[in-house]
Amino acid sequence: HTVGMLTQFAVALRAAGGRDFFEHPRFRATFEFLAEQQAPTCRLTPAGRELTTGRACLNPPRDDRAALLVNWGNSGRDASGYLLPMSVAAAGRVYAERDPALARRLMSAWRASPQEFFTEFSALSLLAFGRFDLPSAEPAEGSRMVEGLGAVMRSPGIFGWVKCGTATHHNCRDEGGLVLHAYGVPVIGDFGYHATHEGRVESAWQTWKHACVTFSGHDTSAYLGTERTLPPEHWESTPEYDLLVAHTPVEAIVPEGNPYLEVVRVPRIEHRRSLLFLKAAGCFVIHDHISKSSRPSTWWMHALADAVEISPQCARFRGRYGVDLDVQILLPSPATIREGAYSVQRHIRIDQPGAGDYLTVVTPLAPGSKPPKVDWDPGHRRLSIPTARLAFDLARRRVEAFS
Repeated sequence: HTVGMLTQFAVALRAAGGRDFFEHPRFRATFEFLAEQQAPTCRLTPAGRELTTGRACLNPPRDDRAALLVNWGNSGRDASGYLLPMSVAAAGRVYAERDPALARRLMSAWRASPQEFFTEFSALSLLAFGRFDLPSAEPAEGSRMVEGLGAVMRSPGIFGWVKCGTATHHNCRDEGGLVLHAYGVPVIGDFGYHATHEGRVESAWQTWKHACVTFSGHDTSAYLGTERTLPPEHWESTPEYDLLVAHTPVEAIVPEGNPYLEVVRVPRIEHRRSLLFLKAAGCFVIHDHISKSSRPSTWWMHALADAVEISPQCARFRGRYGVDLDVQILLPSPATIREGAYSVQRHIRIDQPGAGDYLTVVTPLAPGSKPPKVDWDPGHRRLSIPTARLAFDLARRRVEAFS
């Protein structure tokens, strides 16, 4: 709703001969971010279905599928996703002359969406600025780092969004968290601003409610203090893989039960997460290196699933929409895996007493497919996946090809 209100003011100022905020790089980047964050058309969750059929949409879903934005901080509920705002179409008109390629991307994103045309915060007339005559652009391909916010990781059939950056206002405390759509369905959801659990509507900003690491169970990581985080330490994208390294030291926490802004200082915890997406194998290698901690740690994974099957060093989420999620655990070994459920997702957790590593391979499985074979050399701290013909050197955080 903030973007909608700002867009209205920006349009009015521009029309009156005042400052043109559409020229400001940060304002422009907002619209680019919204287009990048739009997931491919996929199956709707019940909350997503309610969102798209109960609102003012010109293109309501006809087959229980829609192209929505990934839930992001103050948006959505119960893993719903949320609507691309109509301000994106208004921006398409403004940029049509000064940047036609951007204008086509914005209008294409809006066409693919349910096409919201009215909200409590945006006048119907705002949509009239859209340039509906512009030809569509090709769907977004390739992965991209969105400055200050995170990374989108793409391959045919898979769309992953990783939160990582310094833009923290109105956001969850989930640095390095993964949201995943695969093979036409949502697999790892982001609850959004609220989650309905056991009949209660609760906030969902806490770290443990995301695919993240926490320190002391349900205590939430406040990182370097209230809304203070670091930018990504490393980003690399090739046709074969994407690699994001997030340095997420923790100097403050929000104890379980405390409000969002009531943080407590703690001795510094050193934590780095490397998230490697191997495109040919369709899997994510997640390495959490905790070199210093006076608190126990917990590794969390959530998924839209109806059941979880646990075996030694492995968990299989039985996907609610036909795509399972396989989790192979290399570290710790042996790992004690516990399962649970919160709101519309099931989860697993793995605990360690203090400093240490978590190393997992997370794979969405299309019907009939199997998880990739993983070769792990603990002596050299090197993991390889033959189907990807790539290896990951954990110590140097480097990807290497092998024959």
